[in-house]
Amino acid sequence: MSNKIKLSVAALLFGIAIILHFSLDSEKKIPETEETKTAWFCTPCDHGFQLSGSEMTEKISVGRVDRPSDEEASEPQIPRRRRMIKVAQCPVCKEWSGEAARRCPDCGHIFSAKTKEGQPAVCPNCQWDPLP
Repeated sequence: MSNKIKLSVAALLFGIAIILHFSLDSEKKIPETEETKTAWFCTPCDHGFQLSGSEMTEKISVGRVDRPSDEEASEPQIPRRRRMIKVAQCPVCKEWSGEAARRCPDCGHIFSAKTKEGQPAVCPNCQWDPLP
C-alpha cells in the first residue's frame, strides 16, 4: 500500500473516531442526586428551596447589576461599577429573586447565606454557625 492510501485511511478512521466520541458523549445526563442539588433562598417570600443539576440549566439566570456608588459603599470599591450575580426562579412566587443559600447540616433548614448587613447568617432553627 502506498503512503497516500495509508494516510487517507488513517484520516478517515480518525474522523470517524471523533464523530463517534462526540455523538456518544452527548448522551451523558446530569445526575439527579441529593449531592448535586444546590440551596437557594427567596427573600421576598421567605422560602428556601433546592435545585437539581438539570433544573439549574433552566431556572438560573446570570447577569450584571450596578454596584453602589462610592458614597453609598461602606468600603472603598474597585472602579468597576457592575458585578455579576446569579439568581434562581423561586418555585413558590415564580419571581427571579432566589439567591445562593446555605443548607444547615444539623437540621436541614435552608436559609439566606448573608444577613441584610452582608454578614454570614446562622441557621434560624438551630443557630448553627457556618463560621466556627
